Amino acid sequence: MALVRGDGTNYHSRILTWDGRGTDGGPGEEIGWSRGSEVCGTDAWSSFTFGLGTWSPGAKIFCDGHTHLATGELLSAGGDDEVNDRGIRDARTYQAGGSGAGSWTAGAKMNRERFYPTVTALRDGRAIAVGGSRSP
Repeated sequence: MALVRGDGTNYHSRILTWDGRGTDGGPGEEIGWSRGSEVCGTDAWSSFTFGLGTWSPGAKIFCDGHTHLATGELLSAGGDDEVNDRGIRDARTYQAGGSGAGSWTAGAKMNRERFYPTVTALRDGRAIAVGGSRSP
């Protein structure tokens, strides 16, 4: 699960959820948090819009590491290859969409497979993935 910045028009923020099913990392779901409704308490659920869309990042991101980039994108690195019982080398970014689901873009592959890595954004706009294991 990750909280990402909204597009500033339709939603203040978005919540991304995913599970370990599917070889392409899907299905995932996107939930919108309405702008200006930072209410806590019994009526807080009324500020959420469920079912903005489902998506697939194109890689098995269950057991990934992720961080927010200065561009507002979410970077996901590593994940789970349960068929071969090891981590994966994939990296991808998520960008929020307007009123519907956002989109994922594949990035360069990492040098090694990583399962539960720590991913940290750096000041110069790059990110570093450290740790994680090659196999669970």
